[in-house]
Amino acid sequence: LLLCSYLLLHQESFLLSDMNILELGSGMGLPSYLLLNMALRQRSQVERVLITMTDYEPPLIENLRHVTETCYKSDGSGTPDSPFEEASTVQLAIGKLDWSDFEGENIDDIIPSNSPAYCDNFNYVIGSALCYATFHANALFHVIK
Repeated sequence: LLLCSYLLLHQESFLLSDMNILELGSGMGLPSYLLLNMALRQRSQVERVLITMTDYEPPLIENLRHVTETCYKSDGSGTPDSPFEEASTVQLAIGKLDWSDFEGENIDDIIPSNSPAYCDNFNYVIGSALCYATFHANALFHVIK
C-alpha cells in the first residue's frame, strides 16, 4: 500500500509521454493496476504508456491474466477491446520473469517483439516486498542492472 500511495502522490511523474514501466514481483498487481487506471483516465493526454507486470509463480501470472481479462475486456474473452486495441495509447503486458536465471532471459520471452506492448527499455522499475531471502537481493541486483 505504501508503493500505491507513492504512485498516487507522484502520478504526474509516471504518466508522461512514452513511459515504459516494469513491475517486478507483481503478485496481485495492485501497483500496476493503479497505474493502469490512472493512465486510462488520462489517455488523451499521453502518447504511450506501457505497463509490464511480471512474476515467477504460474498461479499468480494466471490470476493477473484473469483479472485483466475480466476487468479490462468488455466480454472477458481476452480479445482486444479498448483500451487494449493496437492503436491504444495504454498497453499492459503480463509475463513470467525468473530472476535466478536472468542471464538467459530475453524480453522477447515476456513480450513478443511484434506485440504493440513490446519494450526493451524501461523508464521505471517498481516493486514492493521483493526480497524474502538473501539470494533474492543478489538476483534482484542482476535484473535491475
